[in-house]
Amino acid sequence: MIQICSNNYRFIFKNKAVVSNKRDTRKGRGVLTAVNCKISAQCICVTSPFEEVDILVVKLFCCSDPVIVINLYIPPGSQMQLYESVFEYLEESHITGMTLIAGDFNIPEYFATTRYAQNPSSVCQTLNQFINYNELRQNNFVKNRNNRILDLVLSSEKIKCNVDHMEEPFVAEDPHHPSLGVELTVETKQEVVFEAQRDSVRYNFRKADFHSLYDAMLKTDWSDILEINDVNEICTLLYTKLHVLCETNVPKITPARHNFPCWILPGTVKMIEKKDRLWKSYKKCHLLSKKDAARKLEKEVKSQIKTDFHNFIKSAEDNVKSDPKKFWSYITSRKGSTRIPGRMTYNDRLLSTSRDIVNAFAEHFSGVFIPSNNSTNDVDHVVTQPSHDDKYCDKACDDNCDKCCDLFPCCYVNVLHRFNITDCDILQAAKKLKPNLTSGDDEIPAFLVRDCIGSLLTPLCHLYNAIISTSTFPECWKIGRVTPVFKSDAKDNVINYRPIAIIPNFAKIFQSILVKYVYSHVKQLIATQQHGFISDLKQQVDVVYTDLSKAFDKVNHTLLLNKLAAMGLCEEVVQLFKSILGSNMGPLLFTIFVIDVISVINNNQCDVYMYADDVKILKVISDEYDCFDLGIRELSYVMWLALINIIIHQLIICAEYTITYNTYVIYL
Repeated sequence: MIQICSNNYRFIFKNKAVVSNKRDTRKGRGVLTAVNCKISAQCICVTSPFEEVDILVVKLFCCSDPVIVINLYIPPGSQMQLYESVFEYLEESHITGMTLIAGDFNIPEYFATTRYAQNPSSVCQTLNQFINYNELRQNNFVKNRNNRILDLVLSSEKIKCNVDHMEEPFVAEDPHHPSLGVELTVETKQEVVFEAQRDSVRYNFRKADFHSLYDAMLKTDWSDILEINDVNEICTLLYTKLHVLCETNVPKITPARHNFPCWILPGTVKMIEKKDRLWKSYKKCHLLSKKDAARKLEKEVKSQIKTDFHNFIKSAEDNVKSDPKKFWSYITSRKGSTRIPGRMTYNDRLLSTSRDIVNAFAEHFSGVFIPSNNSTNDVDHVVTQPSHDDKYCDKACDDNCDKCCDLFPCCYVNVLHRFNITDCDILQAAKKLKPNLTSGDDEIPAFLVRDCIGSLLTPLCHLYNAIISTSTFPECWKIGRVTPVFKSDAKDNVINYRPIAIIPNFAKIFQSILVKYVYSHVKQLIATQQHGFISDLKQQVDVVYTDLSKAFDKVNHTLLLNKLAAMGLCEEVVQLFKSILGSNMGPLLFTIFVIDVISVINNNQCDVYMYADDVKILKVISDEYDCFDLGIRELSYVMWLALINIIIHQLIICAEYTITYNTYVIYL
C-alpha cells in the first residue's frame, strides 16, 4: 500500500482483481491509494486490463504539472510475457515526466543479482529496460525479514523521492512487505507562459459516462433555483449543480500538444507515438525485437497516414458547403505557419516572448474602445420611448421634440415592453447551437446543452425571465475567452488582429432569443438597402465601396441606447441592453446604430447599399453634374460620421470603379 502525505484522508481509490482460480484467493491481492484531503486528485484507472494484475492510477494536482501515482500488484511466479505486457501498457497509457510507480513487483532476484550482473534473468532484463527507457529511478532499499526487496518505488527524474521504513503504519505490517514512507519533492514552474491556458486541466467529454450524466441531469432537483430572483445567485447555483454532475461522470485531462496535420486521426497518432517509443527503446537497449517491431509498425503508420489523408480530402470535398471549416483547416495546415507568429511588433516595439505578445493584444483590444463622453452624453440619461399618437413621428412635429433629431429621423411608437421567455423560445434557440465541444469559461460544451436542454428548461426559463425583469445581465456571462483573429496586412503586427470572444452557451441562447424579439420589432425600420446580418435581404452590390476601420468597436453606447429608446424599446429593455452591450448582440445593435445612414446619403438620385459598416454608393453618371452629386453624397456620409463621433480617418475608400461600354469616360 502507498501512503501519501499524512493523515486526514478524503479520497480512497481501490481496486480488487477478479478471483479466477484458487491460487489467487490467498492474501495479498488488491491495491489501495489514500490521498490527503488537501490535495486535488482524480482516479483515471480503476479496472486493470490484466486479470492477474491489479493496477490503480491516480492523478494528483499538487503542482503545475500533475503527478501520476501508479499502484500495482503483480502476483509471484508471473511469466515474462505478462511483465512485458504490463510495462508496455503503462508506457503507452499513463507514464509522463512526473510519475511515481510503487507496488509489489515480486522480482526478488532483482536485488539478489545486481542490475549490473553479467547474466541477469529475463524478467530482470525486462525491468531494467523499462526503467531505463522511461528514465525512472528505483528508490526503495528497505528489505523485509528475509533480506529481500519485493516492493519497488520508481520515480521520474523530475521527482526527488526519499523512501524510509515507516514506524507507525496505518495497518498491520506484513513481514514480507514492510511499511514504507515515501516523501516526494516536486519542482514547480513559476513562469507564466502563453501556453498556460492549454495546460490547464479540463473536462474530457470524449470519455464521459453519458448514460449516467444524462440520467443524473434528468433527476436533478431545480426547485431551490426557482426561489431565487438575483440573476448572479441563480447562475452560481446552476453552475454548482452542473459541475457536481460533471465531476462525478466526466474525467479530466490535460490537453496534449502535438504538431500533427489536421487529417491524421487520433488512432494514427497513437501508432506514431508507439513507433517512436520502440525506436527509442531500441537505441537504448539494442534489442533486435524492438527494431523489428518498430520497422513493422513504421510501415503500418505510413499506410495509415495515406488512408487518413485520402479520407480527409474526400470528406472535405464532399462537405465543402456544409462544413467549410474542415476545408480551411487543411488550407491553413498546408501553409506551414502558425496562426500567431512567435515574434510580433506593436507600436514600434519588438515582442519576442509569449507574455509580451499577450499583453500587447490586451492593450490593443482594450485601447480600441472609446468610452462615451460623460460630460455631454451620460449613459444613465437615456431617452425613453416616444409618446406620439401616430405610428411614425410627423414631419411637422414640434422642433422642441427631443425624440426627433438628426440622429433619429424616424421614431417608432409601438413600444417593445418586457416579454416572457417561454420553453419554446429556449428549445428553438438551443437548436441553433452546433453539436460540438465549444464552451465558454463555464466549460459546459454546446453539444451537452443541446442534448440536455429538456432537462434544463426549468432553471433556464426562470433565469432568462429574471434577467428580463431585472434588466441585469449575469456578471459571469460577461467573461469570455478572447481569441485574436487576423484581418489583413502583416501577420506580425498586433494592430492587424481583431478580438473574438467565446461566451458561455447559456448566454448564447439568451442573446439569440433577445435578438429574435428585438429584430421582429425593428425589422420594418431597417432600410432595404441594408442586407448585412439580414437573412431575408440579399442583393448584389457594386461600385463605390467604403469601409470603416474597427467600426464595431467605435460605436457610441449613449447614442445607441438613445436610438433603441427612440425605436420603441421600453426603459427596462434599454437598461438591459446597457447591461449587455456586446458579444452576440453586436451585429443587430450595429445595424440599428447605422439605421439612418441611408436617408443621410440618398437623395433619390443614387442607390445606396449596405452590408454592416460597408457602404456602397451606386449612381448612373450622365454628365459632370452627376459626378459632383456623387461627391456630395460621399461628403454627406463623412459629415454623418462626424455627427456620431466616428473618427474621420477611420473611413476607408476601398475601391472606386467606373463600369461602362463607352470609350469616353466622364470625369469631374
